[in-house]
Amino acid sequence: DGSQGFRKAPNAGMSDLIMSLVINKVPVCVWLEVKKSGGRLSKTQKEFKDRTERFGGIYAVVKSITDVENLVQDLKREFGDSC
Repeated sequence: DGSQGFRKAPNAGMSDLIMSLVINKVPVCVWLEVKKSGGRLSKTQKEFKDRTERFGGIYAVVKSITDVENLVQDLKREFGDSC
């Protein structure tokens, strides 16, 4: 409802953030779910993650900016230094 500063996602389970990268000259969206330490995905979040990955998308659960930085480094190693 927005009372806590967040609006509900238009799709149940949709990730909190979308990060755009260019990998091998192709724009790619990386779906990021932000969790506190010990946080777990809900059923709808798991379904969104599974659907995203089934269609070849990149989805990650992150708990800090360091997690995001590490993810970008991992993607660079996997797809080349173009991201």
